[in-house]
Amino acid sequence: MDMRLRGATLQVSAYIEVFLMNVIYYSNSKQYGNPIEPGTPKTRHLTFGGKIKLAKDLLNEFHPDLLIEYKKLFEDLDKFLKIRNRMAHCFFEWLDEKCLSLNIWDNADQFAGKLRFFTPKKITTLQVIDSINDYFNDITFPVISLQNEVELRLKKNDPVVYSMIENEVNKVLKKSGYL
Repeated sequence: MDMRLRGATLQVSAYIEVFLMNVIYYSNSKQYGNPIEPGTPKTRHLTFGGKIKLAKDLLNEFHPDLLIEYKKLFEDLDKFLKIRNRMAHCFFEWLDEKCLSLNIWDNADQFAGKLRFFTPKKITTLQVIDSINDYFNDITFPVISLQNEVELRLKKNDPVVYSMIENEVNKVLKKSGYL
């Protein structure tokens, strides 16, 4: 059961990450003018949390109005990140044979910055599933909307860079068999 819960969480995470990465790509057309310039965002080894932070930073720099407009989206992403990381990295202790409730062992918040202690957080399987579904529903439409907005702005303001990005995306999709 823990594999199903972890897997479902990471599937939602991967789905959201695609749109976050597009927000990152479409937000900063300057990086394509000189891709070796210092300060160009490096995305290859970013964690999910790193992608959220980079998207916020780029929006703050290039589209501050969108960062304000999508404030709730980033609050939801930060909350989802905490659950996602617990589901991906913490130990599960099942409390019954039917796997209806569990303890998720995580760092105790009250000891932040000092010695790390692990404490259990009791939760039901249904609560985990409902939480993941709620975040998926709360995040999906806004992150797609944000992606569409930054994509449209790039297409309008820098059509050459936009075409270059679209060409690269299409190459990947063709190579993968999606086109």
